Amino acid sequence: MDWVASFSALPTWAQILAIIVFGISAAGFLVVTRLGIQQGKAGASGALSDKTTVAAVIVDNTALNRFTDTLQVTNLALGEIVDVGKTIAAANARMPEALERVHDELARVREEIRVMREVNNARGGR
Repeated sequence: MDWVASFSALPTWAQILAIIVFGISAAGFLVVTRLGIQQGKAGASGALSDKTTVAAVIVDNTALNRFTDTLQVTNLALGEIVDVGKTIAAANARMPEALERVHDELARVREEIRVMREVNNARGGR
């Protein structure tokens, strides 16, 4: 249940990207499985039984191994996306405080300029 909380804490764009990557990964798994079955059928001669098809998929697992490696890389990339999303969310959470400090500083500068004008006008300068 912890992954649900971390997923919902991500920005909307990161959630959409994660869902898209998950869908592509799931589709890739189905494609690899389908190709394995087709290669097993093509490699066998004569009439095929269900046992032969299953055995061909189990024996010819190179495509499945490659896909597993690809999924591991994808999983690492998704982890990095989650980290970036958390960093952006933390930065966005601190943004109001930073803007408040900028506002206060600008108010102080404006007040200093007003005082400088009054002093300059009191001296008879421009």
